[in-house]
Parts: sequence; structure tokens; C-alpha cells
Amino acid sequence: MKRIGFVLVVIAAVFPSLAQANVYKRYHNARFGYSIDYRSDLLEPQGEAANGDGQGFRSRDGSAELKVWAADNATKEPLRTAYTNVVNEVAGR
Repeated sequence: MKRIGFVLVVIAAVFPSLAQANVYKRYHNARFGYSIDYRSDLLEPQGEAANGDGQGFRSRDGSAELKVWAADNATKEPLRTAYTNVVNEVAGR
């Protein structure tokens, strides 16, 4: 009996609790075929964009926001340039 108790303690210490394991939900984008897992206890989905490129997530208190999206790169712009442009756009530069 003591051995079973010890095994259960070790399992509980090594693996996250079942309650915590259920806090992750998956958002899948059908248009571009990507998925992300997000913490549903921290973020609430705000609805997919009308053009189907992604979705925003916001904390219940409004202090945090996550946006995920994809886009066609018709101009063949290098990834570093595209990233810099998006960061500057979001920052209002």
C-alpha cells in the first residue's frame, strides 16, 4: 500500500494535474492550416477575422492581448522585413 501511495506522489509531482491539463484549448485556422494552443483560463477568443486569416485573444481584465494571423506573401518580402513592418505598425511607428 505504501508503494502505491509513493507512486501516486511521484506521478503528481512529475505531471501537471488533470485540472491544469484541461486549461489549454486549440485554435485552428482553416484558411492557412495553422494551429496554436492557448491558455483558456487566461485568454478568451475574440472571434475570427472576417477574412479568415486569424483571431485575437484577450485576457478577461483586458491587460493582455494575443493576435495570431497569417498572410500570403505575394511580394516575396523577406520574413525579417515583414516582421519588422508588422511590429512597427502595431507600435504605431
